[in-house]
Amino acid sequence: TTQVPQTITIVTNKEATRGRKVYIGNMPYIVKKSRMEISKTNQAAYTVAQLFYELKDDESLSNFSLDLLQEYIKKNNVKKEDLIDVAINFPCSVLKRMRSSGVFSYVA
Repeated sequence: TTQVPQTITIVTNKEATRGRKVYIGNMPYIVKKSRMEISKTNQAAYTVAQLFYELKDDESLSNFSLDLLQEYIKKNNVKKEDLIDVAINFPCSVLKRMRSSGVFSYVA
């Protein structure tokens, strides 16, 4: 979407708490602990899973957003096995949203 969030969320391996709000200048940020160890090999799949985690139950991605997601998946060479390995660390609703969106048809 073209919307810009008021608060940016940063997910990191270095955070010890489940989440806290920090201010840099006047800009608020939420720093959260990752659900699993994020590495260079799984960061793209983690980003996709986090996207579907952030969606609410009644939300879905627009065609434009799905096109952007498809580009991201291809550019970062995300594989189906990578998505599944990461998604098991999220609630089962994430995998359901991924399946219903058709994201698995974009991956190798």
